[in-house]
Amino acid sequence: MLGLPASLLECFDRISGPIAFGDLDQRLTRSKAPRMICIADGNLESGFAIQNDEIKRALSAGWPVWGLSSVGALKAVELVG
Repeated sequence: MLGLPASLLECFDRISGPIAFGDLDQRLTRSKAPRMICIADGNLESGFAIQNDEIKRALSAGWPVWGLSSVGALKAVELVG
């Protein structure tokens, strides 16, 4: 499908609204087993934007995190570069 890796296609299982501060931490506390997180869109307003520390906590807990477009791509560049 769409020429995307099979692991990335798992992201299309559940679609949520744009990610904001605290959303990823909430998801981490609700699920016992690591799940894939795909960040495509999100809130960029000060105080509402997802923080890099949230993404780092998810990665440390074994959750694969993909940064796609918009906020996802921006966060991927910030964390890698």
